Amino acid sequence: MFGSQNTGILYSLGGVWLVTVSIGMGLYWWFKYRPMSLFSSLIVALGIASFALSIIDTALSLHLALLISLSKWLGISLLVVGGLCELGLLLLLIFQAVGLWYQSARTLQHNLLLSLGIVVGLAPLLITISKAWLPPKLDQVLLAFEKIIGGYVIIWLTLLLFAILTYYLVQPRYDKEYVLILGAGLTNGKIVSPILAHRVQKGLAFAHRQYQLTGKYPLVMMAGGQGNDEELPEAVAMANYALQQGFPPAYLLTETTSRNTFENMAFAKQLLVTKGIALNRGIFVTSGYHVFRASVHALDNGLLINGIGAKTRRHFWFDALIREYLAILARYKYVHLIAIVGAALWATSIGYR
Repeated sequence: MFGSQNTGILYSLGGVWLVTVSIGMGLYWWFKYRPMSLFSSLIVALGIASFALSIIDTALSLHLALLISLSKWLGISLLVVGGLCELGLLLLLIFQAVGLWYQSARTLQHNLLLSLGIVVGLAPLLITISKAWLPPKLDQVLLAFEKIIGGYVIIWLTLLLFAILTYYLVQPRYDKEYVLILGAGLTNGKIVSPILAHRVQKGLAFAHRQYQLTGKYPLVMMAGGQGNDEELPEAVAMANYALQQGFPPAYLLTETTSRNTFENMAFAKQLLVTKGIALNRGIFVTSGYHVFRASVHALDNGLLINGIGAKTRRHFWFDALIREYLAILARYKYVHLIAIVGAALWATSIGYR
């Protein structure tokens, strides 16, 4: 016999999995028709959380002992990994901050590193001191504030990692009218550097693949001006490199005045408008770690396009990831100020409840 209680359980599980599948379908639609953003990575995180909760709910409802056991071990593992990540983040932040100090780079990035290092590193010590010297209510406020801010910092890092990961998983469609390749420094002021060569090769490979599939080459735009220590604009060196690789010159275009990623996007947009090319029918190419932040600058300039990441050496990833993370934090500094005030009020309400 199949009782009413079992029927209710099945209906409940059906509803849970319907929500999860709906989120999955929404994710597919979003990444197919919309460019990446922090909001996109938040949706990915919610989708993964929904899938995990659906599995746990299924295990508990149907009394699946193996899944319940695995869920418990997964929870313990996450706590251990979280602690190790916090310790590792502290050491890495201090290492980066000291490096910037010796380079005399007293910038906003340096201040953010020091601030994060203090928050992550001194929190346990401050909590210990507060328990011994502060009134219990105020101690509870500080403890709650530390937990809220710590979670807030980790959430932003998680969203950035999800965004970077998603860019690797979501494959672009071969229907582009242009490929925008972002510049980087030249070796000896005139030679395409290895990191820049990877970007150009990635962009050309995309263009060749689209031609194989559709018979139509996209316009390939090289973007990058001339630095103080360079003998020619980066875009010109990139175009010369592409010609040496045998790419058809009729499909090459150079933007030679930009000095940073924001200007890459802004000046490229001006050229695209001049040539009457649809702004949303393109893709940009940069190094893997830089794709997400470049997409933010693209959106700032009205370019609703995604990007693809070129190969990046493994030893360079950490330094680059920290810089990208700090740049994203600096971009939303007013949001963080509001969050800190909100965290203080929330912690106060918890401590004096």
